[in-house]
Amino acid sequence: DVDVLEIDGASNRGIDEIRQLRQNVAIRASRARFKIYVIDEIHMLTKDAFNALLKTLEEPPQHVKFIFATTEPSKIPLTILSRCQRFDFAGIDAGQIGARLQQIVEAEGIMAAPEALDILARRGAGSMRDSQSLLEQLLAVGRGTITVDDVTALLGIAPAERLHALVQSLVEHRAAAALEQLDAALTEGIDTGVLVDQLLDFFRDILAAAAGCGPQQLLYTARAQADEVARLGRELGVDKVLAIVQILQQASSRFRISRHGRTVVEVALVRICGLDQLDQLPDLIAELRAGAGQAAQSG
Repeated sequence: DVDVLEIDGASNRGIDEIRQLRQNVAIRASRARFKIYVIDEIHMLTKDAFNALLKTLEEPPQHVKFIFATTEPSKIPLTILSRCQRFDFAGIDAGQIGARLQQIVEAEGIMAAPEALDILARRGAGSMRDSQSLLEQLLAVGRGTITVDDVTALLGIAPAERLHALVQSLVEHRAAAALEQLDAALTEGIDTGVLVDQLLDFFRDILAAAAGCGPQQLLYTARAQADEVARLGRELGVDKVLAIVQILQQASSRFRISRHGRTVVEVALVRICGLDQLDQLPDLIAELRAGAGQAAQSG
C-alpha cells in the first residue's frame, strides 16, 4: 500500500534520515484518509534523530499516523514515550506457535518430528517470527524430514539426552560424572555458555514444578518431559532448586567476563553437587538447638 510506509530504524537511524522523513510527512495520502509511517526497531535511532523526530510528534500533521515498534522500550527517550499511546503485546503461546509450524511443514510436504517443532516453538520465546525463521533455515536445507538432531545442530544446543544426563548427575551429587558430561558436551562442539543457559532454563522449569505449577507453566521443557520435571521438583524442593539456580546465574555472569570460562562452569557444577549437605542442615540445626536446651537446663 502506497499510503503505508515501513522504515527500518536500525539502518535509518541518523538525523539525516529523520529530516527526510519530516519533509515527506507533508505529502498527503494517495487513497486513504491517513498516511501511516511504521518505524521498526525505533530504539536504534540516535539521540539527535530522536530530537529531530520530537518536533514532528509535538505538532503532527492531521493526515499522518506513526506506529513505532520496539522490543526495548526502555531505550526510547521519555520525551518520545510521553507523546505515544503504548500497546504491549504478549508473547504467543508455544502450543499455538507449534501448531502454526506444523501447518507450514504440511503445506511444504515435509515430515517433522513433533519434538523438533516443539523445540523450535519454545526457542522463539513467544515470537512467531523467530520460530518461523528457524524453521525456514531447516527447510532451506532441502531434506524431506526434520528431526530433533537437525534442530539441536541448527541451534547449537546440547541434545536432550546429554542435558538430562548432566542434570541427573547434579541431582545425584555425582561431581565426577557431572564434569564428565560437561567435557563430553564440549567435545561435541556445544558452547559452554549455551549449555549453562540450557541448565538455567531446565532448572527454571523444575523450580516452577517445585512451587506447584502445572505443565502449562513450563516454558522451556517439552511436554513429553513434564512428568520428569514434576518428579525432580518434588524430590528437590523449592529451597534446593533456588540454590541451584542462583549458582548457575552467578556462573553465567562470571563466564561472560572470565578468560577461564570452563573453569567457572566446572566450579559451579561441583558446588551444586555439594548441595547435598543442605539436606542434613535441618537435622543439624535441631541437634544444636537440643544441645543448647540441655545446656541451659544443666546451668
